[in-house]
Amino acid sequence: MMKVRIFVMAVLFSVPLLAGAQQRDLDALLPEKQMGILFYDVMNCDSLFGKDRLFAEPKTFLDMQPRRSLAWIKKDYETLQRHHVSTLIEFINKNFTQPIVPATTFTAHGDIDSHIRQLWSLLRREPENEPDGTFIHLKHPYFVPGGRFGEIYYWDSYFSMLGMVADGEGQLARDMVDNFAELIDSLGFIPNGNRTYYVGRSQPPFFSLMVDVIARTEGKVFILSIWMKCRKNMISG
Repeated sequence: MMKVRIFVMAVLFSVPLLAGAQQRDLDALLPEKQMGILFYDVMNCDSLFGKDRLFAEPKTFLDMQPRRSLAWIKKDYETLQRHHVSTLIEFINKNFTQPIVPATTFTAHGDIDSHIRQLWSLLRREPENEPDGTFIHLKHPYFVPGGRFGEIYYWDSYFSMLGMVADGEGQLARDMVDNFAELIDSLGFIPNGNRTYYVGRSQPPFFSLMVDVIARTEGKVFILSIWMKCRKNMISG
């Protein structure tokens, strides 16, 4: 087991170094770039000091799904005569929809083990082709950290994966590693979460530890497959 862990660290340690050398310009993905003035008008209302708050928190707007291309929404808003908050609300309602939260009949249990086992299916999400918005598409099933979230988070997921494997949810843990590897392949690194407003930052480097969790049962072949998936992009990027 120790040899496998050493091999994981040795093989994957090169990934962040390569990513740093080939870091892409991701500014174009940021919401303020995609939405322009609309982004700033909403954030000014929903700041801590905004007097006309539109949502309980700014994240609500950023996670909304556009009804059409953000490029067209941005263009239309730039030509809009903006005078009142009511005009802004009307524009948002016309061009965006609230993200759909899966319905659930979840009932909390006093037994912590039973409670946790229920969460694997409750907080599991299937990959979907999201509209043009802040969500960065994932190809495999994934696990969100709570009901208010629609995205995965980097180092949080490692600790969830430990529980998945212990509870016989190894395939979901494997899917999570594949998702993170593909984020490295497409972005050059793993952001804080798979939203465009997170591409400016990451979290502590737990990816090699995630790979180690799966490698304990799948061995070095799995490690090499993950490394090749990440390395291909770093060399050609």
